[in-house]
Amino acid sequence: MKLPISKQLLKFYTQTTLGYLLFWLVIDSAEGPGSFWIRLFNNSWLVIYIAALNFIFF
Repeated sequence: MKLPISKQLLKFYTQTTLGYLLFWLVIDSAEGPGSFWIRLFNNSWLVIYIAALNFIFF
């Protein structure tokens, strides 16, 4: 089964994903001390998961 993926849709999901990642990194950084790299790794998995679900369902 081949899924038709348009470039515009892929660009939209990429920009949305990066926006969410930036938003959550800023919020997590403001909550308290901690390593930036651990927060980046944690938020990256969260954003990838949510973007994949949005792409599948919408």
